[in-house]
Amino acid sequence: MQISLSPKTKRALSLTASLATTTLTASALPQTLQAADQPNILLINVDDQLYSRLGAYGSTEHYSPNIDRLANEGIKFTRAHVPSATCSPSRYALLSGRQPGRCEFPQYLAKYPHGQQGMVINWLSSLENNNLNIQSTLQKAGYYTGIVGKWHVGDHRIDEREVWATLYENYPQNADPAIDPQVNAKMRHNHAKLASLIKTYGFDYADALYDANTWELRADVMNIHNYDWTVDRALNFIDNQSNKKPFFLYFAPTLLHGPNWPDANLKADSRYTSAGFYPDGFDVLPSRQEILDLAAKHGVNEQEAATTWLDLGIGALLTKLEDKGLLDNTIIIYTADQGLGNSKATLYELGIHVPLIIRYPKLIKPNSTNDQLVQSLDLAPTLYELSGAQLPSNYQLDGQSLVQFFKGDNTPIHNYLFSEFGYGRAVVTKEWKYIALRYPPHIQTQINRKIPFVYGHGVAGNTQYRRPFLGEHSNLGAWASNPKSNPHYFDEDQLYNYEQDPGEDTNLYDQYPEVAQQMRQYLTEALRQFPTRPFGEFYDQYTMLKEAN
Repeated sequence: MQISLSPKTKRALSLTASLATTTLTASALPQTLQAADQPNILLINVDDQLYSRLGAYGSTEHYSPNIDRLANEGIKFTRAHVPSATCSPSRYALLSGRQPGRCEFPQYLAKYPHGQQGMVINWLSSLENNNLNIQSTLQKAGYYTGIVGKWHVGDHRIDEREVWATLYENYPQNADPAIDPQVNAKMRHNHAKLASLIKTYGFDYADALYDANTWELRADVMNIHNYDWTVDRALNFIDNQSNKKPFFLYFAPTLLHGPNWPDANLKADSRYTSAGFYPDGFDVLPSRQEILDLAAKHGVNEQEAATTWLDLGIGALLTKLEDKGLLDNTIIIYTADQGLGNSKATLYELGIHVPLIIRYPKLIKPNSTNDQLVQSLDLAPTLYELSGAQLPSNYQLDGQSLVQFFKGDNTPIHNYLFSEFGYGRAVVTKEWKYIALRYPPHIQTQINRKIPFVYGHGVAGNTQYRRPFLGEHSNLGAWASNPKSNPHYFDEDQLYNYEQDPGEDTNLYDQYPEVAQQMRQYLTEALRQFPTRPFGEFYDQYTMLKEAN
């Protein structure tokens, strides 16, 4: 592929980065509002949402009128990214405002101690219980804080079957709480215990919870989505919050993650929840059949009807806020933890590029669109600025406030964005993306000796590979490494032109050495954020020790 460099790229190549990924301190964060003016906050974080599968982003195959309303009445960001494209690292970044590579959770440090290359993966990215997160900060600022839905950023050892069995009431995999009252009581008990644990992270209210994914409830009948229950508990939170306090609600549905077959979605029994069986169900949304019919009426097939289901729940929340006179004083943020498909657990666009829509009519003009580079890390400083929250002196933030965009100032806040997953690191500019894969010494030795990496899953029955998957999850690695989807998955250096090759099919690393060099400089600069984490030649042990001294 031959690409002519734009004037913008040529200017960038002649300059050093002026807007890096910046660490924001408490003293650098402006405080704009008094406590009496604090807005309510509804943070919606959907699971596995491709930005292109919403009407607001141009889809004609999905019906999402309420989410589209948020865009019509607010601002839509077209270049929003997450710093890592799997559930836990992404949620860590969203709720903490810090890069997941900064994780200080004991189990993460035990496996990847300082001085060694870190590896951001799903089951080791755990939020530290140190109050340096959105909910604890807002709680201290006078907010009533709540969570409903998927957590997946706590101590991941709890989700291991052996550990789970020591902490919770046990039941067989084929248990059914609808017919066994003792099993139902155990599930109620387990949910209450999980809620108590999650509240220690800064939440006053915690309900309709899933510690991880639905299959980790350890019962076959529970491996379904019950979005109606999630919506019901969110409405309950709004109904019961005190008008004397602003509220923060983290609404994290299990949709649109798997299981995604019909019997686990809209055709599942709506009386099964992660807290057991509720015989009366939940009457907060249209019936499941009515939702399927509504989707079909708008040309949406059954497989994609879950987006309409998701959308109707957002509509119920908007109606509740409107009925209580709270809508226009509520910042509503709609985003996702990552994209979907074969780019999940990668650094490709369909994995790290997510929807981001914000409605707040006190500052944002209707039907606004922004094409600047932004990241989920920017949401924490944005909320702290608008809420007037005071930050402790030891609280580092890795993002920048988005408030200037709300006021019409379109000056870029990032010259590039940094993302990481497993053995990969990436930097993204408006036009280009550079991905580097580097391995710790023991992995590089195995590659050099041509000892195959063997996995339980693979492409077309192949379970042996010359190079390792990016992360340790063989299912995700097998999907992502399929050459039909990601032909350059194993390339150590990858360069893509976003504007002319959005599918990232052609690796231009050898064809554009000047661009590659500039992008490598950006990556080197980004890695300086992690002074105890070497990464190949970009930041080796020698340089790390030299800078430390």
